[in-house]
Amino acid sequence: MQGIQNFKTLSGKIFIGYIQDIPDPTNTGRHAVYIPSILKSQIPGEKYIFCKEIINTYVRTRDPLKNGTPYFSYGSYQPLIPGTKVLVTFVNNSMDSGYIIGIDGKVKQPFVKEWLIFKTKNDTEMYVDDDAGIIHINNKFSNVYMTQDEIILQVNKQKPNGGEDEKEAQTYIQLDKSSIMFKVGNSSYSFNENGIILHSGEKAATYLEISKDTININATKSVNISSDEGSVAINSQYTYLTGYNELHLFGNDARFTGAQKAQISGTTVVMWGWFDAHVKGLHVGIDAWLSYDTFTTLKNEVNLALSQTTSI
Repeated sequence: MQGIQNFKTLSGKIFIGYIQDIPDPTNTGRHAVYIPSILKSQIPGEKYIFCKEIINTYVRTRDPLKNGTPYFSYGSYQPLIPGTKVLVTFVNNSMDSGYIIGIDGKVKQPFVKEWLIFKTKNDTEMYVDDDAGIIHINNKFSNVYMTQDEIILQVNKQKPNGGEDEKEAQTYIQLDKSSIMFKVGNSSYSFNENGIILHSGEKAATYLEISKDTININATKSVNISSDEGSVAINSQYTYLTGYNELHLFGNDARFTGAQKAQISGTTVVMWGWFDAHVKGLHVGIDAWLSYDTFTTLKNEVNLALSQTTSI
């Protein structure tokens, strides 16, 4: 900085300064500081000098005794925002030897974006973004996000801030004001005040959705509903069972009943009961695009088993 010289009165004294909004051109962690008692009286026209600081413990270093050792970093960092009143001392009488050793405690310091609360040598970090209300804790493979609206716990994600080596989170729990979701690999389970949703498989193609009014079941290959004891009942005002290729109803005592109308349809329709197979309804229709086989017993006794209002 032009005009700055050495002064015999710098070393061993503490000066009041103010942080300026000027970036360090050497990118070495220095701060631009305006020190009125020096710059006003001794160097007119100069508005700041660059000083290092010892307030924060964040460092980037390497062991000089081990040749080729890569740089590593650790510690915590709280940024000094422009206007902050600081205490400055000088190691010697050079204007380039200034160090910020403290902050004037009488001044209330506001928070700023992206506080690095701590960082370990192995890259475990904690960040706070006070403007957005975010707390972020992460290491190489796990993340914890806390915002004003949600909490997310993630596992198996390489880096929290993206990059070419970023991997999609394999396991996580997400909580917000109205819902909770659990995810493991390609399977997830979520629920809120409107219902429950279970997803599985690539692109969540297999799912079960339960809401106040509707139950939806979808699978890429097959859906099986069974009970070892007791019975399985599906009841609603309108019930539809559809098999685009095949539809099977199977049981020791298999029943398909409709109070108003019972309809079974499919390319191939199979009904089988070890002892009894019942189809009951005011109007009963059994349709198959190719064929249907209700077995010899039903064929022989069809007129006796169904009323005059029943048609096959």
